[in-house]
Amino acid sequence: MKLCLLLLLLCLCCLGLTQELSTVPPDSRRAIGGAIERLGLKILEQLPVGPQQPNVIISPLSLALALAQLTLGARNETEKLLLESLHASELPCFHHTLGALVPHFRNTSLEVAARMYLRPGFKVELSFVEDSLARYQSSPVPLVSVEEVNQWVENATNGQINDFMESIPHSVVLMLINAVYFKGAWQTQFDPQVTSKGAFYLDHSNSVSVDMMKSPQYPLRLLNDQQLEAQVASFPFKGNTSFLIVMPLSGKGNVSSLLPKLNISDLYRRLPQEKTMQVNLPKLKLQYRQELQEALTNMGLGSLFSGPNLSGITSDPLRVTGVRHASTLELSEDGVEASATTAVTTMRSISLFSANSPFFFALVDDASLTPLFMGLVTNPAPDHMLNDDPGRNNGTESDQPEMEKLSPKQKLSDVDAAERGWKTRKHENQVQMFRRNSVCLQVSKMKQTTFLLVCGVAVSFCRAQSDSGGEEGGAEQEHVELFTTPATKMGAATSDFGYNLFRALAAREASTNIFLSPISVSAALTQLSMGGSERAERMLFRALRYNTLQDPQLHVTLKDLLASVRTPGKGLSTAARLYLSRRIRPKQDFFALVEQQYGVRPKTLAGGPKDVSEINTWVSQETGGKVQLLLAKPLPRNAGVHTVSASYFKGKWVTRFGQSGVMENFQVDGAAPVRVPMMQQDNYPVKIGADSDLSCTIAQIQMQDDISMYVFLPDDVTSNTTLLEESLTAEFVQDLSMTLLPVEVSLSLPALKLSFSTNLLPLLTDLGLSDWLADTDLEKISTQATKLGSVNHKVAMETAPEGNQYPRSGAPGHLTYRVDRPFLFLIRDEASGALLFIGRVEKLEKKKKKIFGSFRTTI
Repeated sequence: MKLCLLLLLLCLCCLGLTQELSTVPPDSRRAIGGAIERLGLKILEQLPVGPQQPNVIISPLSLALALAQLTLGARNETEKLLLESLHASELPCFHHTLGALVPHFRNTSLEVAARMYLRPGFKVELSFVEDSLARYQSSPVPLVSVEEVNQWVENATNGQINDFMESIPHSVVLMLINAVYFKGAWQTQFDPQVTSKGAFYLDHSNSVSVDMMKSPQYPLRLLNDQQLEAQVASFPFKGNTSFLIVMPLSGKGNVSSLLPKLNISDLYRRLPQEKTMQVNLPKLKLQYRQELQEALTNMGLGSLFSGPNLSGITSDPLRVTGVRHASTLELSEDGVEASATTAVTTMRSISLFSANSPFFFALVDDASLTPLFMGLVTNPAPDHMLNDDPGRNNGTESDQPEMEKLSPKQKLSDVDAAERGWKTRKHENQVQMFRRNSVCLQVSKMKQTTFLLVCGVAVSFCRAQSDSGGEEGGAEQEHVELFTTPATKMGAATSDFGYNLFRALAAREASTNIFLSPISVSAALTQLSMGGSERAERMLFRALRYNTLQDPQLHVTLKDLLASVRTPGKGLSTAARLYLSRRIRPKQDFFALVEQQYGVRPKTLAGGPKDVSEINTWVSQETGGKVQLLLAKPLPRNAGVHTVSASYFKGKWVTRFGQSGVMENFQVDGAAPVRVPMMQQDNYPVKIGADSDLSCTIAQIQMQDDISMYVFLPDDVTSNTTLLEESLTAEFVQDLSMTLLPVEVSLSLPALKLSFSTNLLPLLTDLGLSDWLADTDLEKISTQATKLGSVNHKVAMETAPEGNQYPRSGAPGHLTYRVDRPFLFLIRDEASGALLFIGRVEKLEKKKKKIFGSFRTTI
């Protein structure tokens, strides 16, 4: 005789439960949520993860409901073991509180339903049927055919679970099936139009290409947890649920090692307020199937499969023959028409969270902190080949760090090597989870009778129309300070000014090499601001990004910063000075004030060719003879004030290059490659990461005395680096310094000798200074109307193979970073965060002193 019970949890608000969650004390809700969490984590710890099954998806809620219903029919030691596994022994009114959660979930977009299938002729204890109906709304119906069961499951899950069972064995007399279906909407939507390919890093050596959903300004609760050594992010849904991701920090163990330390309630207590940041989230469609008998046995429930006491269900002896589990997780953008079309923003977000390496996830009910679903994602594209580089250009020898494929035996450690590669519109996304669990119970008498418990779950997150005027944007968002000292705040201000100036120059000088030293330009214009009225100073400070500093000792702070970045070991020399037309009658107290603050006195020009010689000589002296001929012709006669700024940089690497002058191809957009000398070294230590949003790979190369060179290498050979240029901010680069992954690579870098000169005056209008240029109001310089005549700037830089350390000896690794095509680079002082140099290299020429406009490239 056979019995089948189907318990399908599908959010039926008309289940007839008399107990509302509102009457359950909040402490009891959290206690039951904590118990369900511990059950889920315990099971998750027991489930194997490997290349054949790289992802795990379970529903702790569904498992708890299924085991709790089974507990209603258990007696004596079996009941005790089940209650212990449910962590229910210390909770009063466990069944009462757990059952009361079901109607509550209708407010969280979770649909819950239950059904009990009975084989005709099988006698089940009436008390079990009544308790199942009262506590968990599992109503009994006759078991007619597998087709009828499958049709009901399909209907209950909105068509998401088809062909739930292939067949029903004749020995099965009772079957419990439960299913949970979740359909929610992100509070802040994603835009499907900006979804693009990105790398998901399985470990140090392997990556797969996945579709990444992206938002440049996403409100997220993000915690860098030092106890877990992981990043914790909470994505809110409408309706009091949230999607939690816990991702190990770089080099801090694998994702499975997090499970014994996880405490979701504690994480939610410590999560900070929402902060707007760049977010990258992979689209997922994952399948999971697993027999749970071994996992439950390891948890102390082995007696369920040998000789349990289930006399509360039937007088016939029953035993569990197996627990089968199948699930699907889908995170996508299908289902709802977007409410608006949003262009890609041109500014980089303050911070970045990129779920691009193995992570733990949980879908959590915020009221009770019950994990509705949880799992591990170690490979979101298990059917894709490893190292499927999303932005690889076939015309280059190396577009991304090359990854060596692992053998099947080596791949077994996928989850144990969950290292991060690098971690960063409102439309909506859809997430779907489908899960089926089956527990088979079998009679151990002369005639075999089986009890089959099947837990089926379907979950969906879908896009919804955004609510205009909603509450999401009303709350003040917490700002995490990255720059906390006067020096670092000044470094950030001069850097952001430099990035803005660089963007303005890049827009006017498309597809050409450009190169700036922002800190020297800041020094010259800051001297100029000392001669302006309060209005003029305010306008200049806004362009220089000083307006938010609130530093009463601003000039002292800048002076100290300039002194710190010009210490001999850093390899930087700068010059900044004001020159006044001889027709201007200057105020001498202004000259004295500037000299007192910055150690250089403004100078009145004599007029004629001698001025050119004098200025060029002074700049050459200040830069150790490295910046020559800043001016090629006399300054305009009728202009009032001229600024002069210059910089030279030749830093030394921490790790030397073993080979220099090796001729290699440098790819040029729309032209044949050219042969240029490269510096090369295997096993070279760098910090690196791939940014799928910017379609580039970023490397930080250490130089001596706390200087770094950042290289932004596009995936393709292109002269269009606008997206990269627009993304640069002081905070973004500071984030890079903290999040790029330390690795050893085979590094190839051009040996550069660069020089660039220009008049930056036309760019000031692009920085919002049009009104000031029309009326400079430099009343502290002279009583005469004084205009700005020119902003002269020249820079030079060299790279050489020398360094004070040798790289690690031994066989080279499998990562390669070849700077063999157009790129952007930064030279940054890490102590202060100050941007010393920034450049865009579009082309290199072998010929000596080849002039590209005002840019000279010498190889």
